[in-house]
Amino acid sequence: MFTTWNNEKIFYLKGLFLRGALPLNVMVTNLQAFGLSQNEIIKFLLLDDPDKKLPLLISFFTLGFPAGLITEFLKPMGLSQEDIIKLLQPTGFPKEKIEAFSKLVL
Repeated sequence: MFTTWNNEKIFYLKGLFLRGALPLNVMVTNLQAFGLSQNEIIKFLLLDDPDKKLPLLISFFTLGFPAGLITEFLKPMGLSQEDIIKLLQPTGFPKEKIEAFSKLVL
């Protein structure tokens, strides 16, 4: 159960993350310390902007979040493996990570 103080801390942490002042891995570590599950963390940080959603999901994937959990968030996007690869190539993620990530849509 969150206290009001914890909710306020999470609010400010998310603001730092959204402004790019807090790396994802640090944000995830803090949210886990507050007791959020991986599913809750993805829901909390997943952005509405489709251009930012996919890179954020691959970041969760590279942090070791379960593939099955990430797949749940990929399915509603309706992207094929080829679409994912095309969209992620210019992001700078290593090619092997992008290919492994794109296989989640099977």
